[in-house]
Amino acid sequence: MGRVHRGFARALGLVLPVLRKSLPEDSRRLIITGHSLGAAMATLAASLLEPAELYTFGEPRVGNCTFANFMHRQCAVGLIYHRYVDCCDIVSRVPPKWLGFRHAGRLHYIDRHGDVHVTPDLGYIRSDRRSARRQYWYIHSLARGNVLFRDLADHALINYLSALLGRREKRPPVDN
Repeated sequence: MGRVHRGFARALGLVLPVLRKSLPEDSRRLIITGHSLGAAMATLAASLLEPAELYTFGEPRVGNCTFANFMHRQCAVGLIYHRYVDCCDIVSRVPPKWLGFRHAGRLHYIDRHGDVHVTPDLGYIRSDRRSARRQYWYIHSLARGNVLFRDLADHALINYLSALLGRREKRPPVDN
């Protein structure tokens, strides 16, 4: 299936025996989901357990190109795999591509306003992130209790949920 990140594989290995015992025999109805490390573990579990659906949020790159291609082939034979990335979320960009890690699954990009775009153009993502970082810096970075950088703030699960539930402020406030 390819090479995968050793740390993610070890983390899954700690829970997989218990997980297998708790699952029904019919995995066609199984839906797996996770956020951050849980998303990486969910992806690895999906490669082994053959669920019907996989939803990840803030997923790091799990494996190499061979592994990503394996997961794409799983999608071709019926796996529904949606990978959500909230704007500048830094975790979705590690481990780095230059180490050979790649993403799989259908990208659902959540822009700076909370709108979801399915497999958007890379140019749009870069432009949106640039604007989001600038806006965050001027409006939120120095406010008490906030994370200094948008790249860290966007990894919080609450930010994914607020966008997907339609509760994120869609546009920045207009000064009068």
